[in-house]
Amino acid sequence: MKHDTFDFCPVYDQERKIANVYISKISAHGLSGLAQSKQSGGQCQIQFAGLSACANPASSSPTSVTTLNLSATKARLLIGGTPFQLSATVTPTTNAVSWTSSNSAVATVSSSGVVTVLSVGSATITATSGSISATCDITGNVLFITGSIITSSGNQVPVYWRNGVQTILTTTPDQPNGTTCGLSTSGNDIIVCGYKANADWSSVTPVYWQNGNSHALAIPTGYYSTGGEWIDQSTDAAGNSYIRGTLVSRANHNNIPGYWLNGTWTPLSMTLAPGVTASSGDINTTYWDSTTKYWGGWLVDPTTNKQVPVYWANGVVSVVSLGTGQIASDAATYNGAFISSIVGPPDLPSVTFFLSANDSNYRPMDPTMLTNGMYTPVSTGGTSNGVIWFASTLKNGTIIAQGGIGSSVNFYNAAPMYWKNWQVIQLTTPNGYPFGNAGSWQYTDSADLVFTGNIGSTTTEQLPVYWLNNSIVSLPLGSYNGISNISGEAKNCTLVNY
Repeated sequence: MKHDTFDFCPVYDQERKIANVYISKISAHGLSGLAQSKQSGGQCQIQFAGLSACANPASSSPTSVTTLNLSATKARLLIGGTPFQLSATVTPTTNAVSWTSSNSAVATVSSSGVVTVLSVGSATITATSGSISATCDITGNVLFITGSIITSSGNQVPVYWRNGVQTILTTTPDQPNGTTCGLSTSGNDIIVCGYKANADWSSVTPVYWQNGNSHALAIPTGYYSTGGEWIDQSTDAAGNSYIRGTLVSRANHNNIPGYWLNGTWTPLSMTLAPGVTASSGDINTTYWDSTTKYWGGWLVDPTTNKQVPVYWANGVVSVVSLGTGQIASDAATYNGAFISSIVGPPDLPSVTFFLSANDSNYRPMDPTMLTNGMYTPVSTGGTSNGVIWFASTLKNGTIIAQGGIGSSVNFYNAAPMYWKNWQVIQLTTPNGYPFGNAGSWQYTDSADLVFTGNIGSTTTEQLPVYWLNNSIVSLPLGSYNGISNISGEAKNCTLVNY
């Protein structure tokens, strides 16, 4: 008798009228003395207690899979970026896993679960073991960057680059100049906020371009725009469009922070305390969660004529305390501070700049991190100047912030850099272009880190670039009316999958 393990088929006992009897994985050796077997052509017939069954020892199957889990259920990846490693955890662990892609034109997957994005779009990666499967949704994205270029005639023209290809945004003969600021997406819409201006920038209109089409934002009576403030768009869960920005009062020429809600301007509260109304202010950043819209910035206290850092939560203004420690003591000699980035509630950890009192242009800047009410000076890599433009926390808890560091003599002779958990990492620049700054950044699920920005030579030349994992990539300046452009800047970026 063969000492094998058999899977038995259903049987029917003619004498006892018992149907659907199953015997699985029983050793023929264990039936010694109770059953007789006869093997022919690989089939083993066994008679046991009036039951008959058939078994084929050559067709033994793997152990049944009970669970199959993937290391990710969705991933946003960049075309040309780092391949994404998917891992499968299967029980029992001895079972093999196979991988397939629903759209190999967008993303391929290797036999070991490495996903490579080839084009814009979506694909589902499926891992299968036995009869169990698990999936991960992949989106292939291109890098979308906004900015502006300077033409040979001296005009500043708004542009964007999609996957490195430049498109000039619409201007008009009476407003040949323009620049871009914020960039956002809503559904399949790409929304770029910025300004258009006449030849000498004496008349400025805040605008947004939706999929390349220009729309002017209404300026109410009593206000005007200088084009010097950052404006940015966000869409809430109900589909309402908010464009934050700053207008200037014609009565006293002070900056008034506010926002356009579906095209209608609403000023934000400037009440610092009962009976104390700020004379001027600005918004620098936006952070929204499921219930609250936060804006961060500054207001000028009329009693001290200094900037105080503030944030608005659903329109209600709160002053950020400077505390009672050394930072607060040092701040007494400064012109003020402002919120440049809100990382997130509940403690609203924010990045602030303290502005030196020894310079009428508010330079140099000392970047400082406020977390849970405690201030921590941020390293500037041994220099006496630094600026942080935006900070955010990744899924794994890592804090990334970007900006620049420079000398105490001239902040604008800065080196492009970023902070990773508040440790300075300088971005590479080519020979002859020692200066620059990082203006915006994106992070993919394959850990690709992208920064946009500019590099400059010892002259006034400025070139738009981006860094992918600290490798610099130049953006084309292009031409305007058939003549090559002379310089430019890259400002904001996002990843889009259309």
